[in-house]
Amino acid sequence: MSSSKKHNLVMFDGVFATVFAACLTAGAYLVFVRHDHTSSEIRDFRETIGKSRAEILNLKADRDRLNSLVTERKSVLAQSGILPPEMPIERYFENLSRLASEHHLQVLRQNPLSPRTYPGLLEQRFSFEVSGATTDLMFLLKSIENVEAWADVSFIKISDGKSRQESGSDDRVALLTISIFSPLAIEAHVKGTP
Repeated sequence: MSSSKKHNLVMFDGVFATVFAACLTAGAYLVFVRHDHTSSEIRDFRETIGKSRAEILNLKADRDRLNSLVTERKSVLAQSGILPPEMPIERYFENLSRLASEHHLQVLRQNPLSPRTYPGLLEQRFSFEVSGATTDLMFLLKSIENVEAWADVSFIKISDGKSRQESGSDDRVALLTISIFSPLAIEAHVKGTP
């Protein structure tokens, strides 16, 4: 072999040895040094995945709780506006008296009137008389309309207070007829017919 070929072969061996050493160094770096960094990234990803799974479970629990609440509210909404089996009249008038006092009105009287019956419906009527300023009377009427009950103001008469000329006050007397509705038992309706 000629010396130039030997020289080329030695050079080739040197280049090959250098490339091989570089590959070994890169491999060692990836296996020993970079591996630690990669494993810590994998560990971080696993922690993130674990936290995400826990958060998903919490979100599912919240969703289930909210779905339950929605179902409950739908049930309550479906029941609102339905004629109750029996109207608690005493509680209604307690609330009405409370509303009157909240609006600075004086309750003068509450009297039952004759009831009316319709097919499947009982209307119990009451006279409710209050005294106070006109604006307070209007606020009371608005509050009565906002009460969730099967009740209605079927008659209103507002007149001057008895002592208005003497005291110079702005008080008025309002006479309300309030109708409270409840279902009429079929037996009671049949007994009342000839």
